[in-house]
Amino acid sequence: PSLLYAYDALEPHIDEETMRLHHQKHHASYVAGLEGLSTSTPSNSCLHNLLGGMFSNGGISEKDKDILARFGGGHYNHSLFWQYMSPESSKADMSPFLTDRIKSDFGSFEEFKREFNDKSAKVFGSGWCWWVFNTKQAKSFIATTKDQLNPIMDDVHNVCLLGLDVWEHA
Repeated sequence: PSLLYAYDALEPHIDEETMRLHHQKHHASYVAGLEGLSTSTPSNSCLHNLLGGMFSNGGISEKDKDILARFGGGHYNHSLFWQYMSPESSKADMSPFLTDRIKSDFGSFEEFKREFNDKSAKVFGSGWCWWVFNTKQAKSFIATTKDQLNPIMDDVHNVCLLGLDVWEHA
C-alpha cells in the first residue's frame, strides 16, 4: 500500500533511507511472496480473514500456513505499522477508547509505556511487540511475536492497536 506521508516525514526519528528500504524492498517482498499461495486458498478473501485464527483453522494446508505466516504476516504487520506512525501526533490525539483501555488495563499511560518498552526490549532476534485488544474478553494486553507472526493468527478476537517492528533491521 501507499504511505500516507512522505518517506522523510518521520525524520529525525526514522530517516528517509530506512523508510524507503522498509517500504519498497522489505514490504514489497512480502507482497510478492503471497503469490506462492495455492489455488485452494480463497483469493477473494481479505488478508485479515485469512490470517485470523489460521493456526486453529483446519482448512488451510501446512504449505499455505507457512506462506501466510511468513509473507502474509509480513505484509499485514507492515501495513499496520505504516498506519500506526504519523509525522505529527501527540498523546492528546489518542481516542477516548484507547485512553480508557490504558487506564483500565495498565493503570496509567506511564505504566503502559514501561510495559510496552520492557517487553519490546526482551524480543530476542526478529519479531514484533503489540498492544492488543481482545474483543471477546474486552481487555487489552501487550504481546510479542516472533518473525512475522501476529496475535490475530492465534485468536480471531485479537485486534492489534499498536505494533512495533523490533527486527534486527528495524
